[in-house]
This record gives sequence, C-alpha cells and structure tokens, in this order.
Amino acid sequence: MSLRAVRRQWTMLGEQDPFWAIITAAGKENNGWDVDEFFSTGVAEIERVMQYVARQHPFPRKARALDFGCGAGRLSQALASHFDSVCGVDIAPPMIALAEKHNRFPGRVEYRMNNRPDLSLFPSGHFDFIYSNITLQHMRPRLCRRYLKEMVRLLAPEGALLFQLPTHFRRREGWRRERFLQMLYSQFWWLFRRPHRYLEMHGASRMRVEKLLARAGGRILDTQPNENAGPDWHSLSYLVVRR
Repeated sequence: MSLRAVRRQWTMLGEQDPFWAIITAAGKENNGWDVDEFFSTGVAEIERVMQYVARQHPFPRKARALDFGCGAGRLSQALASHFDSVCGVDIAPPMIALAEKHNRFPGRVEYRMNNRPDLSLFPSGHFDFIYSNITLQHMRPRLCRRYLKEMVRLLAPEGALLFQLPTHFRRREGWRRERFLQMLYSQFWWLFRRPHRYLEMHGASRMRVEKLLARAGGRILDTQPNENAGPDWHSLSYLVVRR
C-alpha cells in the first residue's frame, strides 16, 4: 500500500468510526466509545509507559515528546502531563481535526499532518521521547523502515524511543483464514464503507529490527512483549536510545 493509499484508508476510518479504528474493542464499534472513556485509556497507558521507561532509562529532561500516529490524540493528551510540549503527527485530516477538537492543552500540545514518507518537518535531535503504539504495524515494511530511521534521527542525545511492532503471525487454529481475510481487506479496503477489523497488518523479526536500528545509529535497551496487535500476532515493544 502506497503512502497515498494509507492516507485514503485512514481518512475513511477517521470519518466513519475514528475511536474504534484506533482501539478496536468489542462492543465499541459504530461509534460506541464514550469520549472520556476513550481518552482515559491513553492516560492509563502513558502512566505505565513512563514508569517503565523511568526504570530502564531515566529522562535527564522532559522538554519535547512526539506521538507518532497520534490519531485522535489519545496518547498526546496524556503525554502532556509529563512533558513541557508534545507534538502529535498523523496522516489523516479527520484524525488531526478530531485531535484538535479534543485538545485540552492548546498551549503545550500541537498536531501536525504529515504526508511525507519521512519526518523532515522536524530537525534532528529534537525530541526527548518518541512514542508509537499500534501504528507502524499498519504500514508496509519499506515505509515502516523509513519512519523508524527517522525516529532515531529525531532523538535527542539522551532521549528514548519506544515503539511497538509485530514480529510474526501466530499459527493458531484458523490462522490461515484470518490471514487470508486480512490480506483480502488490504487489497480491497476501499470497497468497505465502514471500518472493519481486518486492517492491513505487517511485522518484522526482532533480528531485522535490530539491524535496521543499528544502521540508523540506535541501540535497543530493552524489549517487552506487547499484546496490542491482537491475539493473531506476536508483538514486541522496543526501547531504543542513540548510540
């Protein structure tokens, strides 16, 4: 899927059922998410994230944070309680509009739309913390690799990058049918007129991720299992610093 197609897909999702497209919880489809409940999941997630990072790599400063794939701003808003300024970037105009609508920290949180296969809108070494969860998994590997390299470039000398990415599809009972439906949706998503649970999914082995980050000038401090990709995928969170 090209970057243009990714934008079209998430524009459709953002127009139809944005909260459920971000967190596909059972019973929350068809705009079933309560706004406060939706954003409270971001607060809980970032609290866990900050405690984890503090144990592994205490921040020398908390000036600027980047929320990559910010969607409706669920995590950007929560990061504002920990950093002086937060920037959320996304590819879909409806998501950015929704994030701005629910921005409770207009002086400290900003949202920017990025239609490029890089993050050249930011200078190198700009962020003390970069976080991306359940975003890179929806991109074709080539695009994912480019963004990961850019995230390492954007890290401040003592900053940290934490991102999630699946490693492989779990071969459980019925896995062939599930994988086929995901691949089918990835080719014909534009035929659907509402969000669907078979979003395009991709992964990369830990070895490939390690090599990519090393070439980009990053070093993995820690990895942790991450179940946010759903039961069909094995997924990891990678904590990365600059070498």
